[in-house]
Amino acid sequence: MLAGEHDAAVAARAVAEVRNGMARTALLGRQLDQAQARRAPQLADEAWLIGERQGPAWRAHAEALRWLEAPVPPPAG
Repeated sequence: MLAGEHDAAVAARAVAEVRNGMARTALLGRQLDQAQARRAPQLADEAWLIGERQGPAWRAHAEALRWLEAPVPPPAG
């Protein structure tokens, strides 16, 4: 997204949301939904790790953070 490849970033985000919908929450530094985490503990663990490792970089860049906070755009086509 920051490289100017908006369409590719939107597509990658859509795929990421399907693979682990909890990761976005973790990247934003928010608490995971505990019921969802109990149903898929491996995804919750993965989301936590993503949030720990990559979250600070996302939260440090205002434009990227606004993009991440916005609702997931529908897939093209």
